[in-house]
Amino acid sequence: MNITIFYFSANTFAMQHKRKTISGNDVLEAMKEMDFERFVEPLKQALEGMYCRRKSSCGKSLKEPNGEKITLNKYTQYLS
Repeated sequence: MNITIFYFSANTFAMQHKRKTISGNDVLEAMKEMDFERFVEPLKQALEGMYCRRKSSCGKSLKEPNGEKITLNKYTQYLS
């Protein structure tokens, strides 16, 4: 799959919300729409972790929906 397709789908979500800039949430919504739902939760948590590290006020780690901590090995399994 070409990244351009993700871009256009995410851009559509941004335009629907009257924005010119694509956000991380737009990309996640595009992924859901394109049947890549299994990647959404891990990427959503990674995005939250990134925002948290930028703020330097985060104490929570990335977790699975069942509460299990996500490690680097586990995260790369989602990408396979």
